[in-house]
Amino acid sequence: MREKIVLTINPDVNGIWTDTSDNDLSSGRIASYHELELPEELTVELDKWFEAQQEYRILSEKHVDIDTLNKQGLELAKRLKRHLFYRAMVFYKKGDNVQKIYGYMVMGDMCAYVWDDEDNSCALEDIEDDLNGFEIEDCDSLQKRFDQWENEFGKCYSDDIDWDSFNKEGRALVEELQKRLPEYCIVFYNHAYEESHPQWWK
Repeated sequence: MREKIVLTINPDVNGIWTDTSDNDLSSGRIASYHELELPEELTVELDKWFEAQQEYRILSEKHVDIDTLNKQGLELAKRLKRHLFYRAMVFYKKGDNVQKIYGYMVMGDMCAYVWDDEDNSCALEDIEDDLNGFEIEDCDSLQKRFDQWENEFGKCYSDDIDWDSFNKEGRALVEELQKRLPEYCIVFYNHAYEESHPQWWK
């Protein structure tokens, strides 16, 4: 896999900072939305957020809630990570702290499993290792649910699978995993769409 670009949502520079180093913000440049191929909805939200940051930082507007701004900034960083997933390492700068955003995809289309942004399948204990020993609540029971869901996928080879139920459980697993991970993680579902697009093995 090719080397990822490094992006930091950085209110200090009023833009998405790009650099070759994952924690050195002393050099680099602001990346354009066009080169990152960002959807319009995300660019609009980013512009609103940077404008609100300027009001807070430069104009010292008292009505701006910095805690709310930080929550919004983190969510934008997570959306950026989801959009670019394999292509970028994404960070969010809050004060002096630069927080990496971790992304995971639950694949429901080609091979039912959890994947990280290095294109590796991973068990929940691997995610815990990624997050430097963070403990996922009731990890074993959630892993069993993932295992059962993955086993259900095996029925696809005999066409004996209910895709609606399969996707419903996949989305439920994503929601459950997201709730149990730190706020700087994003988990999303790659939908299995058998009816409109046959699976790759057929």
